[in-house]
Amino acid sequence: MSQVPGVLARSCGPIFGDKVYYLWRGRRHWVPWAEWIRQIGRRFPEDVRGISEEILLTYLPGHPVPLGRAEPLPENAVVGVMEAREIAASQLSGAGLEIGAYASPFPVPLECVVQYGDMYSYDELIANAYSGQLRHDIVMPSIRTDLDTLRGVEDSSLDFLVACHVIEHTRDPIGVIKRAYSKLRDGGSLVLVIPDKGRTFDRPRELTDLEHLIQDFESPSRERDQMHFREFYSKAENFAVAPEKFDETWRTKWEEDFPIHFHTWTYESFRAMSEWTVKHAAPFKRIWSHPSVADGIEFYFTFVR
Repeated sequence: MSQVPGVLARSCGPIFGDKVYYLWRGRRHWVPWAEWIRQIGRRFPEDVRGISEEILLTYLPGHPVPLGRAEPLPENAVVGVMEAREIAASQLSGAGLEIGAYASPFPVPLECVVQYGDMYSYDELIANAYSGQLRHDIVMPSIRTDLDTLRGVEDSSLDFLVACHVIEHTRDPIGVIKRAYSKLRDGGSLVLVIPDKGRTFDRPRELTDLEHLIQDFESPSRERDQMHFREFYSKAENFAVAPEKFDETWRTKWEEDFPIHFHTWTYESFRAMSEWTVKHAAPFKRIWSHPSVADGIEFYFTFVR
């Protein structure tokens, strides 16, 4: 990697700790890779500036810097979560959109132009932050949209679309992949990160079978969605409720359109759904995928149009 503009900085303190950031285009990008600093022709710690937290906070949160690769690693390569995410996005270029980045934007290549979309406003994201998430890490959405509809996104307008831990919150995943296909230019990529049923609170739930997913695509029904809410609030770890509160809870959440995990997958079952989708609904040219890694709860699929 050739020399690049920008500044390496850190501000040891209660807000940022000893994290190193790359300051570029008005954003602060976390640098998790010592190798990346060498790639850009800098030295650690000599070329890392110490700045105040107040100055660092003037930069918008950005995605972690990726290592940068000539080509993705093969399937089943032994990697960690951060590296697997970076590999999944390593071939992206141009201008794209990430849905649901929240406080963990995806490590797309730095030369990419990224918009961030969410179904919630910035104020709503802050008000509903998870325990442990910090306000200064939450990405401000530039477009109000969601993965279910992609409303407001023009057809053939994106070079890439990223959704990390989002597709499980959609009612019609096959339809999601089809709509994403229509928003991408030729050669564009859809990057999905999906929670592995056996490694999350979905563990006690039933695996969603392909026939059910096809039915949700061919004849979507909000009434049929009730079964997802009933199963979720009866079986999901830490979400299951007592029998006397069950009917009230699932019905209230259904009426609110609360974004539960509608469907569950293993790596193998998501691959089966993907192959059906490519054959019958969205003719992507190729798919790169990687199963869950040892320290993770997720697996990875990149579809190329």
